[in-house]
Amino acid sequence: MNNTTELVSDENISKYMKSVEQGNAKAQYHLGNCYYSGQGMEQSYEKAFYWYKKAAKQGYRRAEYNLGVCYARGEGVEKSEKKAFYWHKKAAEQGLAEAQLNLAKCYFFCEGVEMSFYQTNYWLRKAYKNGNKEAGERLNMLQEKFVGIFNLEI
Repeated sequence: MNNTTELVSDENISKYMKSVEQGNAKAQYHLGNCYYSGQGMEQSYEKAFYWYKKAAKQGYRRAEYNLGVCYARGEGVEKSEKKAFYWHKKAAEQGLAEAQLNLAKCYFFCEGVEMSFYQTNYWLRKAYKNGNKEAGERLNMLQEKFVGIFNLEI
């Protein structure tokens, strides 16, 4: 999970709560991170999931990604590969490299979607182009195993 929780203090949590009450998606996402990690408050995957979902419904891509991770791991919600795929795809389509990598994994390992070499290659390349080094490593590995199917050139 990509937790980009800023330095947590009582003051920051108070600011998040005010912004959360006003419907600020970024604040909802950060509050979700606080609950997920237990920084500044009691750890709760259920509450983290709740706040990620609030932010994700507003199109906040990092919250969409984290919601996908929660569904994939069954943290705070019943595990669902299809719902994990759905939320990773939403974040991936907005250019989030981590989500693009996870979406490629979904296509390769048939998690919530049918296996597709084409889609695996497509999303790995996108993730690599957006700076995800692991995507480049996976492309190289897959190129060696499946010569001609995976192309690292961007």
